[in-house]
Amino acid sequence: MRPSGGLGSQSSLQKYRRDTKGLGDKFDAAKDKFTGKVKETVGKATDDKSMIVEGKADQVKGAMKDKIADTKAHLKEDAAQLHTDDTEGGAPTRAGS
Repeated sequence: MRPSGGLGSQSSLQKYRRDTKGLGDKFDAAKDKFTGKVKETVGKATDDKSMIVEGKADQVKGAMKDKIADTKAHLKEDAAQLHTDDTEGGAPTRAGS
């Protein structure tokens, strides 16, 4: 039998896993934004227009990855809260209702 609270409880562990699952996507997005900013800065310092454009493109790519990671996290959260009633109608219900 598991304890009902604390870090050892199954609900806390599931919440932790759900909360940290999208961190890889967020780090990847931040990496793209950072490298893009560096490329843009170096391009401006060296007057290299192609590097400036490449840096801005990387920043946009990072911003898009960030938005996608947020959307995925919200969808997973909503899916975890949404349950299907197993009665005859099979109507969707919210957890805790």
